[in-house]
Amino acid sequence: MISYNDRSNCKHARLYYYDLLDTETEADVPDDARQHIASCQHCQADMSRLETMLADADRNSDSEQRRRDSAVTKLLSLHFAWLDKPVTCKSAKPFLASLADPLLRIRIPTPITVHLDKCRRCSDKLATIKNSGLTHKQLCHLGQTMAEQPAEDLPEQGDSEIVTRFTFREQGDPSIETESDERYAGWPIDVQVLTQVRLENSETAESAGSSAPRKRALILNLKRYAKPAIAAAVILIGFAVLFGTSAAKAVNPDQIRRAVMRASNVHITNSTGGRTKPVQEEWVSRSLSIYMSKIGQELTLWDFRTNPKLVVSSYSEPPKEVRVTEAAAEAARRKIDSPLGIMPFENVSAIPADAKWERVRDDDVDFGTQDWEAYDLIWTDATSPGKPVLERWRVFVDKNDRPQKAQFSRKSPADVEYVVRNELVIEYLSDDDMKTAIEQASL
Repeated sequence: MISYNDRSNCKHARLYYYDLLDTETEADVPDDARQHIASCQHCQADMSRLETMLADADRNSDSEQRRRDSAVTKLLSLHFAWLDKPVTCKSAKPFLASLADPLLRIRIPTPITVHLDKCRRCSDKLATIKNSGLTHKQLCHLGQTMAEQPAEDLPEQGDSEIVTRFTFREQGDPSIETESDERYAGWPIDVQVLTQVRLENSETAESAGSSAPRKRALILNLKRYAKPAIAAAVILIGFAVLFGTSAAKAVNPDQIRRAVMRASNVHITNSTGGRTKPVQEEWVSRSLSIYMSKIGQELTLWDFRTNPKLVVSSYSEPPKEVRVTEAAAEAARRKIDSPLGIMPFENVSAIPADAKWERVRDDDVDFGTQDWEAYDLIWTDATSPGKPVLERWRVFVDKNDRPQKAQFSRKSPADVEYVVRNELVIEYLSDDDMKTAIEQASL
């Protein structure tokens, strides 16, 4: 029979929740902790919740990876539908949006990727899309738009005359002249580079004696291979559906980082340990080239509008200009040009590969009257002494992907819930607001 024990023993028992769930460490759990958990309804409920959370985390991670692998596999099949077929700028165009999506990264040469390798104009178009900052959902719409345009038209204005043909070496015709490229070293492939004129001649040669114009022969050739290109956009839309809200509609860390970097003026209030009084305030103006910080009663102002200038004041001392060192000035400049400490990692590429990104259910968060969404980034800090610690960054974003609040929390094996270490409240200011803040600081 389960009894209600003194909760003072629960705190000690929590130290062994993870050990009891781990077959490798279960035998090391002290008997008193084991007996308490076996007879305590509260601890058993905590253990059950923890076990469910760990199972869900593993299942979601594996499931998402399988969906991603499936989507990339289907996309590769569409690429290789162009095996031993002429690939023009027109036929490569519907694939550009998917190639720009980091979630659909392709690491092997394909009939489509080799065309971009050989065609400067197509590679430039891909670079433009990559640099445009489009979200996954926007790339899906772009791919659909590109595929819906008639594929049987003649080349668009701005398209090159480059036509490529990708074959496996054992399928290649030794009489066909192919180009050598170090990028494909070790791959059993041949890449033939033609022009629209040469392609047209080869296609019309197949129907020698026909009275149809050569232009018509080229159009029919392009139309013949239209379906795989349209299907590439369908895969993009399907991939968005596969990932549900988390991929098609959700905000990702890179979007949040870009939103922070686009902000001209930002005010950040940093509070720790549940305190209402902030331990630090920061004002950053990229338009005015100013960084100002307040810690306790001390104010620091970096002004880069002309020569770097550092002004410091405190409750007991009036403002005074301080000698500037190049190292200190460079650190302040980097601060202005960074995500401002709002994110746990300065670059998205530094996020651990096993980190989990998910949207927080609206029912689990109190937004008040704000039209926000909340997201969690959870990863394991293996560098902490003892057993690994779970780190969580919870960010609240508005409809423009701008973070309004960020919480940095951690959970050790002894913790049942995440413990908030510090919370940032972010405010976006105008130039006038920034100037007013400086004036009020008397700097």
